[in-house]
Amino acid sequence: MVTADTLQNTELLDIMARSGCVYLLVGFESGNQTTLQGIRKNFNKTLNYRDLIHSLQRRGITVQGCFVFGFDHDDADVFESTVQLVQDLGVDIPRYSLYTPYPGTPLFQRLLAENRILSFNWNDYDTMHVVIKPVQMTPEELYRGFKWAYKETFRLDRVLKRVSRPDIRCAINFVGNLAYRIFVKRLYSEQRFATPYSVQDPGSPPLPDHWQVPQEEEEVLCPV
Repeated sequence: MVTADTLQNTELLDIMARSGCVYLLVGFESGNQTTLQGIRKNFNKTLNYRDLIHSLQRRGITVQGCFVFGFDHDDADVFESTVQLVQDLGVDIPRYSLYTPYPGTPLFQRLLAENRILSFNWNDYDTMHVVIKPVQMTPEELYRGFKWAYKETFRLDRVLKRVSRPDIRCAINFVGNLAYRIFVKRLYSEQRFATPYSVQDPGSPPLPDHWQVPQEEEEVLCPV
């Protein structure tokens, strides 16, 4: 996985293409520059996203773009705007996740001190559940929006628009999108995704000295 800022180096892109790179997971994280600054990723420039994606695609490299929901600057409009951004950018295979402070990090400690951790059940820490209290939404609103974004993004008509180029790479990308359509069905049907987090078994807070917390707050990225 790489961050969007590193892809501004065209020489690097050429080297990647010559080396045989055909697939890249890119952590865009958000389409809001203020949000990116808030998570210390202001080196990602949203205005450059389109050029970066097209530069990769011209070199035959499939882009899986990763976006995160639940940042403090996110409100209820973030879901529709992100889905539209994904379409406008032509992201080959989109992926969404939920803002998740991993145990033992400064971010987790900060949100714990702010009484914003909802679940201490580590099974919920898969970026597919809401484990913190959002600032501008309820946990339920965040989870509904997250699931809605997946459903809307992987509607068949949207998929076809993103993979409409007549080449073998697009055929492969189409299969990748179909796999996510299967995931969307699971997201709406499986019991483990029925609630934002394990409401019946949220676990207990760890002891204050349970971890040795590093000094620098780590960036929150989409998992591979």
